[in-house]
Amino acid sequence: MTIRTFMAALAAFFCLTAAAAAQVSSDYARLIEDAATYQDEAQFAATLALVARNAEGGEAAVMDTVALVAPDRAGEAYAALGVEDSAPVTVAEAETAEAAAAETAEAGEAPADDWSWRRPFSAFEDNGPLAAWSGKVRAGLRVDSGNSDHQSYTLGVDVTRELIGWGFDGSIDYAYSETDNVTGVDELIVDARGERELGERWTAFVEGNYERDELASFDFTAFAGAGLGYRIFEREDLNWTLRAAPGARFTDPIGGELQTDPAVELGSSFEWALTETASLTSESSVIVADAASADQEFALTTRVGGAWAVELKYRYQYEFEPLPGFENADSRVDVSLVREF
Repeated sequence: MTIRTFMAALAAFFCLTAAAAAQVSSDYARLIEDAATYQDEAQFAATLALVARNAEGGEAAVMDTVALVAPDRAGEAYAALGVEDSAPVTVAEAETAEAAAAETAEAGEAPADDWSWRRPFSAFEDNGPLAAWSGKVRAGLRVDSGNSDHQSYTLGVDVTRELIGWGFDGSIDYAYSETDNVTGVDELIVDARGERELGERWTAFVEGNYERDELASFDFTAFAGAGLGYRIFEREDLNWTLRAAPGARFTDPIGGELQTDPAVELGSSFEWALTETASLTSESSVIVADAASADQEFALTTRVGGAWAVELKYRYQYEFEPLPGFENADSRVDVSLVREF
């Protein structure tokens, strides 16, 4: 795969996912859902107008939210927001809406570690333009050590749909470098996971990953499986989920034949908001199989203004049975400029 081909695929992927990224935040979505449940027509209209003035995406994003979380009140929403000559919301109405929302929150707000408002099979699981999508595109430099010692350029895109009924995580990472027309690094990593809520803490998911590295002991490795996840923490500042998935691992050794082995993947996803502008994430994975492997990744992301951030990432990979002539361990450090969407 050439850089030009990858860039074209990356651009197409970004365009497709960015189209779904326009949204109000999950907090605003929850406010709209509560308003639709407890408020009368006037209060509901005032709440929608208040959110439309403050949320990213404005009236269009609010209408998309109503269509998903409260479709039975979509007609009222159109009357409040969809007609150009509709009456403006007064300050008194806005204050009334805020007071009603506050009373609703006092009466029924879930604790920080309770997910009852994210009830399974809610309206959020329906397909639509608003699906709590977010993502980021990044470009940077990478330093490898282990089976190869090189500096290379990296490109990547991540896309995420928050777990409200169902969720999705996907990423594409590509690194390339060459010296004197000799390839130093040529690596492609693709990960995808679709996840569905089973209750306040349990989830079910299917996942797959693919990794091709020209300088590793395998032409490519891949895993596909399905399993269960358990959320230890789910808070504004701290998220931690453990997962286990039986499946199959595919390995294509250099000069050998493709091998398929039963496997079980044990994984951990951890995210901690250190400050308002900095966060730490950790992704851990151990694949138990005849050709077992382990993968650990840490990333420190610091927002530098607007939707821009700087990301420092460290990844450690370990193959328990590499081919002769190859080392067990590889490590890499990435420094990237990130644009969130």
